[in-house]
Amino acid sequence: MDQQAHTLHVKGMHCKACIFLIQDTVSEIEGVNHVKVSLRRQTVEVIHSDEEVTPEQLSAIMNPLLHPHGYSIHTEPQEKTINR
Repeated sequence: MDQQAHTLHVKGMHCKACIFLIQDTVSEIEGVNHVKVSLRRQTVEVIHSDEEVTPEQLSAIMNPLLHPHGYSIHTEPQEKTINR
């Protein structure tokens, strides 16, 4: 069975607890075989069993699950905002 790896960008991560919440949530998506979250790079790497799934489709699946927790998933890096 072929698998597809995608790296997506996460906006809203700020601590180690974010890593665990995102990893747990994304790992429950059907077809996801592996999840690796990087706080430093603000990314989530997903290995999916469907080789036809696109980053845009994964983003569309993940956003409704993670948005209530304050995260948004993007196919491209997002500008960081600094609150002053």
